[in-house]
Amino acid sequence: MPTPITLTGSTKTASSGSAGNTCDGATGTTWQTTTTGKETYSTDGSYARGVYYTIVNAARIYGHWVQVDLSTARAVDSYTVQNHTTLKYSPVDFMLVGSPDGQYWLPIDTRTGVTWSAVSTTLSFTVSAPARWRYLRLIVTRNSGGYYTEVNELTFTELTSAPANSATPPAASFNDARVAMTGVSATASGTETAGAYTPAAAVDGYLQVARGPNSYNTYWASPGQDGNELYYGGIYHGCVYTIIDEQQVYGQWLQLKLSSAVAICQYTLSNGVTPATDPVSFVLAGSNNTSYWSTIDTQTGIVYPSTLSSLMFTVSSPVRWTYLRVVITATASTVAVGCPVQIGELDLVEKLDAPVNLTSPTVAQPIYARVYCKGRPTAQSTHEVLLDSSYLFDGYTNQMGNPVSGYKTYWGSINTSNMKVTST
Repeated sequence: MPTPITLTGSTKTASSGSAGNTCDGATGTTWQTTTTGKETYSTDGSYARGVYYTIVNAARIYGHWVQVDLSTARAVDSYTVQNHTTLKYSPVDFMLVGSPDGQYWLPIDTRTGVTWSAVSTTLSFTVSAPARWRYLRLIVTRNSGGYYTEVNELTFTELTSAPANSATPPAASFNDARVAMTGVSATASGTETAGAYTPAAAVDGYLQVARGPNSYNTYWASPGQDGNELYYGGIYHGCVYTIIDEQQVYGQWLQLKLSSAVAICQYTLSNGVTPATDPVSFVLAGSNNTSYWSTIDTQTGIVYPSTLSSLMFTVSSPVRWTYLRVVITATASTVAVGCPVQIGELDLVEKLDAPVNLTSPTVAQPIYARVYCKGRPTAQSTHEVLLDSSYLFDGYTNQMGNPVSGYKTYWGSINTSNMKVTST
């Protein structure tokens, strides 16, 4: 006969948040996962960027978790989950797992697509094959679309007549893992003058509108008010470059300084909110001194399916670098009007067993470089000036290309030799 398991005095832990609130018998308290950074959930409810995982039956399951140490092995035959006061923070896909040592785990029960019709609701679930485990862990792999997950209360019943457990969770190890962005600093070749779209926004874990605590789009945008540094028809004509494998690679760039040297085996690059600003061609490069760089991966002709979307890329030969730089050589803009580039998020996966890097980027000094014309002396015409001659150096080459002034930007003169002056 099922018997309630008393959780008073049991040890509770969690990936984040106050684990004790889920098993305290008080419906007014809740376990809430972290509300900041890459450890939040995406708009589809998935745990797409976080680093917390559990090894279940030799597989790696990513998601926030809450755990109870029962002190002795118990055979759980049913359990309940109560959500909190906001539906979007309710767990939708989750797994109850058991372990004899809290290190490796086996599934007890798995649920997908759970529907919550109201807040502060308790749902009951039955375990088909009860087995005795000392440690229980609830892993939430997807919620209802909130950027964190909340669980008010967990309860368990046990089948006291269950036989001793003969199963042992298989051990497993992995040679890759998502890179936590704690301590990572981000810089860039330039930033949109509005000031909100800083390099840090590309590694803050937030991609969608109103996901973060400040409720705005979070993406990095390169300078958008300087004609010299925009992309025209998707092509970059500016002066910013990076020396990669002894070559000058021109394009705005986003750079990360990692807390230690990391060998990237996969990375995900997300776009922003304007299709014309999508990164289409780019180079991911690595360095240990930020002066000279080696190619990690090169992509061309990339097409994003929509705004605020993510694409994953695989690195063929991972090498450890302390600095990473994405150099965007072309954008999706198909019109002559100048556009900046936007990057919503950069996520990394590292190869843990990569050897120590014994190579260094080749030292090179360029002989030629494009001249940055903003702020140069105004050109003077030998004839009467029709339009301000400084427009020759403003970086805008097309009609209506200047978003600041909103008019054609070219220099012209008129021939005064045939003009007649009359008096009235």
